[in-house]
Amino acid sequence: MDYEQIKISGILETNFYTVIQKDDQASFLVEKGYGIIEKDKIYLDPTETLYLVYKDILKVMSKEGFIYTFDELLEFFSNRDPLVWVKLNLYSNLRKRGFIVKKGIGGEISFFVEKKHRDHIKRFLVVGVSEGARIGFVELEGLFRRSLESGRDLILAIIDKEGNITYYMVNKLSLVEEYGEKVSDI
Repeated sequence: MDYEQIKISGILETNFYTVIQKDDQASFLVEKGYGIIEKDKIYLDPTETLYLVYKDILKVMSKEGFIYTFDELLEFFSNRDPLVWVKLNLYSNLRKRGFIVKKGIGGEISFFVEKKHRDHIKRFLVVGVSEGARIGFVELEGLFRRSLESGRDLILAIIDKEGNITYYMVNKLSLVEEYGEKVSDI
């Protein structure tokens, strides 16, 4: 089944999630890593909703039956979250690279991502930072700790004004004195 040809319908709820009845037609969403499943429904967050509408896979309606366009949804979500366009850009870039992407923790723009790599799954916490924004050592250390606690590697995604993204892996660095004695971790 070519999922690109399927048009699925969902209802936009007041909590900004799009709700889809889980059936045979919508089951591919779960297989591809979209949404959160609760009972017989799939819940898509605003970024997933925008991405699937843009890809022309999803049709989003109000409870009254009004069909939203991509631009209307973007404006609607932007009124609540001014960073939704930046999140969508990063989300789309990660999806294009073959990652499964879920809403993350830590930072205003963050995603849990994973990708099957040979015989195991690589997991990351990707945190988006707008070019020129300052990020302090304490904040970076907190993000690094969260990534470790969730069993993921930390990646900083620097997003420039044109929407180009550069990815940096953050690793632990240990300072060692001349005779091999550990001084501290950075």
